Amino acid sequence: MRKACSMKDISIIVMDMQPEFLDPWHHTEQKKEDLINSINGLVRYGIAHDSPIFFVEYGTIDPQRTIPLIAPDIREKISLFIKSGSDTFSNIGEYHPLQGIPQILYFDEVLQTRKIIIAGVQASKCIKDTIEKGIQRGYQFRTAPELISDNKENAKKQPYPQVYGGLRILVPTWKAAIESFYQ
Repeated sequence: MRKACSMKDISIIVMDMQPEFLDPWHHTEQKKEDLINSINGLVRYGIAHDSPIFFVEYGTIDPQRTIPLIAPDIREKISLFIKSGSDTFSNIGEYHPLQGIPQILYFDEVLQTRKIIIAGVQASKCIKDTIEKGIQRGYQFRTAPELISDNKENAKKQPYPQVYGGLRILVPTWKAAIESFYQ
């Protein structure tokens, strides 16, 4: 018998969806729109089912800059973590909880689940580095092609489909990512 799916057990990370990382864009504008729509679908589903959700941003750029097209009407339900390196786990960062004052700590101290669905840009660098460091710390990850992409610079280095094949975290859709945790 299959275990009931509870989104409270799955954190959602939306990483580096800052304007600076969406331009230059090496795909069609339709691909960018599809990426944003897929991330919005996942975030809205997560909010509706009480999943912990984090916007993770690179902190040397103006913080709290995740593009306004991602969940504009429900931002108050999403925590923010500002990272200082390519991966989210290695360096101390600035955590902005839903309520309360910002704190300086490691992302491990913020997460309350071991299962993570990750989305965003910089798939061949920051997302990949976060996944690899997280797996070393015992976290389980899932993502889908509709949830991740690269800017032109990172895509030239090593395209993410090749990188993620060995990690066994890539599933067809964000809905499949949720379901895969309970199979």
